[in-house]
Amino acid sequence: EDEYSQYSSPVKISLHTEVLGAVPTKAPTAAPKSDGYKVGSKKTVGKLIYRITAKSGSNKTVEVVKPVKKTYKSITIPATVKIGSNTYKVTSLKASAFAKNTKLVKIVIGKNITKVGAKAMYNCKKLKNIVFKTKKIKSFGKKVFRGIPMTANFTIPKSVLTNYKKMIKKTEV
Repeated sequence: EDEYSQYSSPVKISLHTEVLGAVPTKAPTAAPKSDGYKVGSKKTVGKLIYRITAKSGSNKTVEVVKPVKKTYKSITIPATVKIGSNTYKVTSLKASAFAKNTKLVKIVIGKNITKVGAKAMYNCKKLKNIVFKTKKIKSFGKKVFRGIPMTANFTIPKSVLTNYKKMIKKTEV
């Protein structure tokens, strides 16, 4: 698409030279540039594939759909990601996002994550370190950590430790 695709086709307008009174005029304003991505669009940035979940005003969010490859040993989910000309908050992990990723040893969950979908890390048999940067998680889906080693270390901010422990236990680990 070129930069003019958001405008209509040329239209012929006839102007009259006789004006009976003052005609208010308004200077044309350019429509805001679109980066071509819509809610629901998927985009790969670095090691992860994201899906745009909201894109209105200052509320621009994405969820992590899955890694580009299942061979990564370490993954960091950032707080934000730049897609096109916009910066989006990374707010959720899709259900089964990292399921059966048998090489994954460490995952760092960014500070804007509010939701971790069901089975997000299901059967990640080598996952030994889960680091939470976020203090905002409102929900963990069912069986999020089922199938990870019993000796896995969870690093959780002190201010939410008790709350996260309760939520994780309810997920049917």
